[in-house]
Amino acid sequence: MRINLFWRTLISLLFVIVTITCLIKFWLEPALFKFYFQQELQNVTLFAKVSSSMLASEFLDGCSLNRVDELNKLLSEKTSRQVIITIPNCGKSEITNFDPSLYYNQPDLYNVLSGQSVAKVKSLSNSQSVSIYSAEPIYSGDALIGAIQVESINNSIPDEFVFVVNQIYFILFLLSLFSIGYSFIFYKYYSNKLRKASKKIFELVETKVGPETRIASFSTNEIEQLEKTINHSVVEIHRKFDSYSSDTRVFTSILNNMNDGILVIDLSGQVKLINKAAADLFSVEIHQAETHTLVEVLRNHVIEGLWQNCLESQKIQTIDTEISPLHQFIRCIATPLAPQLPGSVLLLFQDLTRIHQLEIIRQDFVSNVSHELRTPLASLKALVETLQESASQDPETSKKFLERMDTEIDNLTQMVQELLELSKIESERVPLDKRKTSPNELLSKVGERMQLQVQRGKLDLIIDAKQKLPDIMVDVNQMEQVLVNLIHNAIKFTPPGGKITLSAIHQNNELVFSIKDTGIGIPPRDIERIFERFYKVDRARSAHGTGLGLSIARHLVEAHGGRIWVESIQTKGSTFFFSIPIISD
Repeated sequence: MRINLFWRTLISLLFVIVTITCLIKFWLEPALFKFYFQQELQNVTLFAKVSSSMLASEFLDGCSLNRVDELNKLLSEKTSRQVIITIPNCGKSEITNFDPSLYYNQPDLYNVLSGQSVAKVKSLSNSQSVSIYSAEPIYSGDALIGAIQVESINNSIPDEFVFVVNQIYFILFLLSLFSIGYSFIFYKYYSNKLRKASKKIFELVETKVGPETRIASFSTNEIEQLEKTINHSVVEIHRKFDSYSSDTRVFTSILNNMNDGILVIDLSGQVKLINKAAADLFSVEIHQAETHTLVEVLRNHVIEGLWQNCLESQKIQTIDTEISPLHQFIRCIATPLAPQLPGSVLLLFQDLTRIHQLEIIRQDFVSNVSHELRTPLASLKALVETLQESASQDPETSKKFLERMDTEIDNLTQMVQELLELSKIESERVPLDKRKTSPNELLSKVGERMQLQVQRGKLDLIIDAKQKLPDIMVDVNQMEQVLVNLIHNAIKFTPPGGKITLSAIHQNNELVFSIKDTGIGIPPRDIERIFERFYKVDRARSAHGTGLGLSIARHLVEAHGGRIWVESIQTKGSTFFFSIPIISD
């Protein structure tokens, strides 16, 4: 059965009133009556004590039964209470020294004649009356001579207590009437609000979500209808929130895993959003950046000016600039986010450092190749012109010129072969013909092959591979080329009288080869780029070559699953290392 708001409110208030009434009936009334009887007991006890003190002087000179009866009658009439004076030895010459045990069958009197005071309230059997009883001992000097018992029989509750209780019940009755009126007013006022709220939520859910989520028609139970509407709305909100959370996770994942940096700046210049790439690019923490301005985070007046221009023109702005301290080249694109976010600007940072480096490498390559090609071509042209003019008449001179021409042609051929070879290696078109090879034999063979060039450079070549080393699976021709390129590089940069040492050691399941020279060394700034193709540390140090030898060596080592690196101290020499994994049979 459905109960509307009016009946729910009325029943709740009436329940409270009935509960209070029961508490008054079964708790407050007994408490009031108990309080009244306690007050009466105090009065009776006080009367008994005062009477006991007065009777002590009354019986100083002796006691007569007639006098005791007169006093009992007198005190009972004046107080409307039953008073009993008991003097055990009354009429005798000595009224003290009596035996209390003679009254053992009367416990209260026995206790009083034993020197104790008694006060109690008790209900009389077979009656609605209540007995209020108090008894006190009577002393004559220090001697106990008797007892006085005072008892008040109450047959009804005093009118003043009954009046108070009736007034309480009357107030509760008025509260009941007030509850009915209040419930009606409360119902009229709030039921309309609840209906309007339910209707608005209903219309909102139906409009935003669709008719397929329609809620059941409205009922007369306002709270039940509102509860149903809210529960349905909560379900839809949860569904939307889950969808939003999923979209947020996707957006956050994309944002954090982007290689390009993202910043969103509001109208006041405050950073509202920054992703990990941008934070890493400018060496800031995300939580710190989002509480500071663009100027404080980037500290770059060029980018700040770009943001200002974009904000003023409301058009996309782009610049390429270099940022410190790592000298990175970036492209910054500023895009206004109006009208969705008026005044906000999106800054996109693209790291162009690698592209810039590749452009430098390309320019170096073009310059190197042009230089290397121009020199032998110029020599060839000069030789040909000389032969055409006069040297053709002298066979000896012609022979020397032809030999020089042959040397220049060999240099050009080597350069072209290196370029073709590097192109094949980088495109992974060079197959590996791996077979088991002894490192000692490999070093010895390469040493013999390069001995002549070493001697021409007036250098010493030392092979330090005395220990027994495990065999490796490599393409022998390619490994020889790696060693030859590294030795050839050492010969070029080692002054006469120096030495080159070849060695190999077994380390951490790898075989590590090293080519150590006593040459001029490599500047620290160039060590990271030494293996780039076409890269030359210093043209003045190298009269020949395209800078492809070390790049070819790196690609061949990496094709075998190894790695290559260099350690160098300027004026002290360099040591090139490369490792080849040892594969168990």
